[in-house]
Amino acid sequence: MQQKPLLSILVPTHNRVELLSHTLKSVIEQVSGLEQIELIISNDASKDTTSVFLDQFLKKYSHLKIQVFNHDKNLGGPGNWKFLLDKAVGEFVYLLSDDDTIKPNFLESYFQVLQNHTDVDIVYSAIEYCDEEMNPLNESPLSSVPGRVTGSERLKNQLVANHMVMSSMYRRKTFIAAGGWDAKYGTCLDGGAFAMMCTKSRQTYFIEQALFSFRLGSQTWSSFRRDKQKKIYQCFRLIIDDVLIWAQTNDTQNISFYKKCYAAHAQGVLNMLDLKIVHGSISKTELRLLLNDLSAVFPEARSLLSYSKLTLVSFFGISWLQWLRFFVGKKNIYGSSVFEKQNISKGGT
Repeated sequence: MQQKPLLSILVPTHNRVELLSHTLKSVIEQVSGLEQIELIISNDASKDTTSVFLDQFLKKYSHLKIQVFNHDKNLGGPGNWKFLLDKAVGEFVYLLSDDDTIKPNFLESYFQVLQNHTDVDIVYSAIEYCDEEMNPLNESPLSSVPGRVTGSERLKNQLVANHMVMSSMYRRKTFIAAGGWDAKYGTCLDGGAFAMMCTKSRQTYFIEQALFSFRLGSQTWSSFRRDKQKKIYQCFRLIIDDVLIWAQTNDTQNISFYKKCYAAHAQGVLNMLDLKIVHGSISKTELRLLLNDLSAVFPEARSLLSYSKLTLVSFFGISWLQWLRFFVGKKNIYGSSVFEKQNISKGGT
């Protein structure tokens, strides 16, 4: 009987064949660990040349455990993710978007953690933010509490740190019990899945090295298109609502902390808007509209210093922000969150 793989890497894709080629290349070029994975790619009724590319890819790497599914009918994001999870048989699962990449030592580093900590249900790493050409934008990505902590402690930390979770590898059995990727969270189903997974996990592990590269670009979630952004805010508020419901039964002593997490999430959005405005990706008018939408869903944002700062930027431009950074001695482009820096070393408690 063939041994089950340690990890199933799941790649959903739709009409992004050029980006997909870079994503898959980053998997194939791992320094070690390929023999312990299965790679499952689900082409969600793409209209470009994705199916042709995948056919060639499959033939070229026929010696590896690779499955490709080409759908005639579009499943949508949540449906495609669920399809992949249903096909996976690995002990762990990792979903890799078709516009992002992993570093060459991703598998080696993650598998080393699993070997040393057999009770860990979630492993994830720091994230490197990149432009559309995958050039790094910052040297100090947002971080989380390093090493091994319980699922409940990781949840509290995550709600404060606002660390993106696309680098997360989950124990499949536990992940399915936690609900997997739930469509009710919309385009934020990865964030909702991470939160619910934490409520079910014994131990989690965070790798401080950035082993995942996240593309900030016009074709990605991070484009901050206003027609989609307000829905994203609403989905994240739903995640915190559900966490608060869970806490009312399972973590009653920290209820006041969870209630503060609405402001913490708003701060995370402001951090990302800060990064985008610094790099000239959002106009003053667009920023003003996005801030209005954020405060409509998260009124807690209005109490934050960064909200006031970016509101001024939305009227007076980036020169005002650059002057402020010089005045307060800021050297890093990213990381304006005072709330995060005060709480991250405490694990969010």
